[in-house]
Amino acid sequence: MIRTFIALELPEQELKKIIEIKNNCIKDYDKIKWEPINKLHLTLKFLGDTDETFIPEINSELEKILKNYEIFELTFDKFGLFIKDKKPRILWIGLKDNVKLNNLVQEIDNVVSQFGFEKEKRKFTPHITLLRIKDKDEKFYKDFYKLTQVEIPEINFKANKITFFKSTLLKTGSVYEPIKNFYIKNIGGENVTR
Repeated sequence: MIRTFIALELPEQELKKIIEIKNNCIKDYDKIKWEPINKLHLTLKFLGDTDETFIPEINSELEKILKNYEIFELTFDKFGLFIKDKKPRILWIGLKDNVKLNNLVQEIDNVVSQFGFEKEKRKFTPHITLLRIKDKDEKFYKDFYKLTQVEIPEINFKANKITFFKSTLLKTGSVYEPIKNFYIKNIGGENVTR
């Protein structure tokens, strides 16, 4: 068994703009252990424990689904916090609602359920995790809440790379390794995998 998830990867240039806005709003931002830029992605489906013998079939099904999609045109929306036990636990940047993206998430959910993965009960909220907040980050809480009030300039971007990732948990945090990459082309062109 390995831990896996399926994610949409985002262009580095636009992620850097978000990081810059965030850094400008948080005092001593360099004293916080932020998620590195190479781990910032939009999770479409977290599978968790996965039987490796299913992986070729899941890849094949994903390939079929993705043939019906064009490159995604997306826009960042706002910063937000997930709260647990009255404490902020995750700082994220959200994306504006996108019907095509919602449809893809639904299709992926349906397909992987055939392999015994539980269907998602919660509504899909497109977001990228920027920080998993630890208790030692308490002195920054005020800054985190302030950040959620910041108005983001319109940042539009295109995304066409979907990756099936393996996630390994280590003491230092999780390490992500791509199992397979899928590249969406405009309709009329062929989708590519590798």
